[in-house]
Amino acid sequence: MDQIQMARPDWVPEWLWDKYLQIKEEGGDRPAPEVITQVLEKLFSDRRCEVVWNAMTKRKGEEFSAFRARRGFVQKDHALDAGWDDVKMCLIRIPIMASGLSEEDKVLPAKRAKQGEALARLARQLRNELMETRLSNRWPHPLSSDFGMQMYALTSHDHLTEASKRAIEILSTEPEEALGDLCDELAALASAAQTWGSWESLIKQPNSSNADRLRFIRWMTEFFKNMYDSPLRESVAALANVLFDCNLSAQDVAKLAP
Repeated sequence: MDQIQMARPDWVPEWLWDKYLQIKEEGGDRPAPEVITQVLEKLFSDRRCEVVWNAMTKRKGEEFSAFRARRGFVQKDHALDAGWDDVKMCLIRIPIMASGLSEEDKVLPAKRAKQGEALARLARQLRNELMETRLSNRWPHPLSSDFGMQMYALTSHDHLTEASKRAIEILSTEPEEALGDLCDELAALASAAQTWGSWESLIKQPNSSNADRLRFIRWMTEFFKNMYDSPLRESVAALANVLFDCNLSAQDVAKLAP
């Protein structure tokens, strides 16, 4: 049986509704399309969100203009040329960010710091040990030869994509270069591990009963700052009130997401 399509409420602008219909039509290409549609319909059907749609309409065409200008981006970039739509992206991100904490958010700061420190130390140590084995201008033949064979053996693993298998197969024929690349990658891993160890979640207490709501408020505030060069706290409050069944004001949002 065909589902009854929701009619556009009077307080939802036609141009924004058209974006929603496009998202619904393209939903198969996105994760959990039914959830995204259900959340958007919940927001559209609640008149408290009229303030959100009015704010977006008032700033129509200005999406991320200040953000791009600060970073030296031009409007004509690859993403836009490929049909990237900032408003559709915003509508899709709202339900995703309302779905709860990410797995990264759930890792406590002390554990992140410990993991980052250990990974960075081990990556640097392995790179240093590997460089110690290097001869004057090449790697020891037993090391490089067997490394190439071991890499080629990986191409039989079923979990790898065909593209990954082809890349590994090519690398296996040039083990000398592959070992040099590995040293560079270990240095990159050490740097990335430090980033993970010092990364700060928007949520300090992931086990709090209001952690999901707080993350959503802080994320949406930052998102609107980037998108419209304004925190749009009244809009954030309206979205949070509908999605999390609460009664927050713009002033509350300012305290939670300064």
